[in-house]
Amino acid sequence: MGLKFLRTKELKNKRGDGNGQRLPSDRIYDYDTYNDLGNPDKGPEYARPTLGGETNPHPRRCRTGRPSTIADVTSETPVNTMISSTYVPRDEAMEGTRRNDIHMGIWKGVLHNIPSMVATFCNENDVCMDFADLTRLYRSRPEAEMNLNMHGLLKFLDISGSIEEIFKFETPKNLSCVTSYEQDDHELGRQTLAGMNPISIEKLKVYPPVSKLDPSIYGPPESDLKEEHIIGHLNGMSVQQALDENKLFILDYHDIYLPFLEKINSQEDRKAYATRTIFFLTTMGTLKPIAIELSLPPNDTNIPSKQVLTPHHQLVVETRQSSCMR
Repeated sequence: MGLKFLRTKELKNKRGDGNGQRLPSDRIYDYDTYNDLGNPDKGPEYARPTLGGETNPHPRRCRTGRPSTIADVTSETPVNTMISSTYVPRDEAMEGTRRNDIHMGIWKGVLHNIPSMVATFCNENDVCMDFADLTRLYRSRPEAEMNLNMHGLLKFLDISGSIEEIFKFETPKNLSCVTSYEQDDHELGRQTLAGMNPISIEKLKVYPPVSKLDPSIYGPPESDLKEEHIIGHLNGMSVQQALDENKLFILDYHDIYLPFLEKINSQEDRKAYATRTIFFLTTMGTLKPIAIELSLPPNDTNIPSKQVLTPHHQLVVETRQSSCMR
């Protein structure tokens, strides 16, 4: 009870009253619409609509209290990043060490990309980077360091350690723990579930799946997936039993991508498929890919419009190559 008054006062201070300009030392969390995206004082073409409110609903931002523009009193003057920064409540601001680490990471990213950017501009042929090339970015000696060593500059200046630190990225945890995870079906399932759009994964209701596209344009709606493609990966269950026990899931991009494949594949050095991936829910609670169907528009009678890949080596390697080409 002795703290009740202080807690109430603290809450009132944090909420603010909607007045005044915020300072870096403030701990106030009052909110406002995004009315500072443009700068009408520079001309009508620099004006931007306000995001937020009933007209344009949008999540709010922390109120800063900067003065309004002259041309439009409803618009707030945009922040001048040359002399100040966007207001962040003091409790949310990063401490000095964390802020320095982020700035160092930004500079590492810029410096690390300079050699590859120069090589890209100088190389006329586009080369697809496979998984081994990606791992070498973290495990090999930096290319920039090796080039400097060729001229003996690092030894002369005694800065080899500094150069290596600048050009070296921290190894991702999944690379440091698993050396051959690119060939692991369980890892492919984990990455799919942990991706940007896991909501696309659905419980498989009918096997084989059926397309809803117009068959007169995109060919027969039936899939080339058959029972024999997956029956050996269901831990002794039948396909119907796996469906009934909610053990089968699908990542279905067939109907979404098939109408656009002609335009995509008509571009130079491009190859994409409309895909269906079937996953099995294992006893460990992980999703394991057990079949992938690659589909193309049925335009060329000499090229099969559908192909089914199954574990283990064929599934992962060809899927990686397909993603790489795409």
